[in-house]
Amino acid sequence: MQRLHLKFHGGGELEVHGSLSDRQVLVILGRENFRRDDPLVARLIAGFTAQNRTVARYQSEAVCTMRQINPGWIDAWPRPVRRALKALLLLLHPTRWRHYSARYRAETVSIAYQAQSLRELVRWLGPEREIVLLARSASARVATRVADEVGVSKLVCLGYPFRHPDHGDEPDRYAHLVHLRTPMLIVQGKTDSYGGIETAGRYQFAPGTCIEWVETGHDFDLDETEWERVRPLIDTFIGR
Repeated sequence: MQRLHLKFHGGGELEVHGSLSDRQVLVILGRENFRRDDPLVARLIAGFTAQNRTVARYQSEAVCTMRQINPGWIDAWPRPVRRALKALLLLLHPTRWRHYSARYRAETVSIAYQAQSLRELVRWLGPEREIVLLARSASARVATRVADEVGVSKLVCLGYPFRHPDHGDEPDRYAHLVHLRTPMLIVQGKTDSYGGIETAGRYQFAPGTCIEWVETGHDFDLDETEWERVRPLIDTFIGR
């Protein structure tokens, strides 16, 4: 496995499974809450590499920093001890200090910031490759905004956030989808709190968009039966 530290737009890391010389590269864009996504991402990587596909997981500098200063093994410790350890871990990485700034953290999780990072990532990978994006949650909002612009081959969105459970209607989340030219597969949980089966027919999509419903919520914790149904859907859509 290669780990490439990318210097553009604040940094980040590309975890590559396979060879970047392959014509097709599948790029996984997780969500900020990486711990909840790690089991799903591991499942995706295992499935794709078993098919001899090249798959790369991109994580922003902000997520890489959180992994460094918030390791899972400290979860059981008392909160004051956890905070002290996080501060110590951060002090050991001076290049990460800016992540203590609430303003900087807010900037790095914004759609605009993530969109620019994705633009630069796809350009770094190069136009000679066929790039397929597999995006989770907020990363799907980002991917659908830049896919046409940067010329990716296809999009797979796992749990699209059509609406925030605690907010009212926000057209900025979905209004652009009707104009999307890039072929897109949305795999959506029927009980997804960000838009479940009750929202069917509420949103407009481009002709190249397909939606499949599965028995899960927003965390996409699929049981083995559902996963065996979802995996071939993704494989067929992506093609070779």
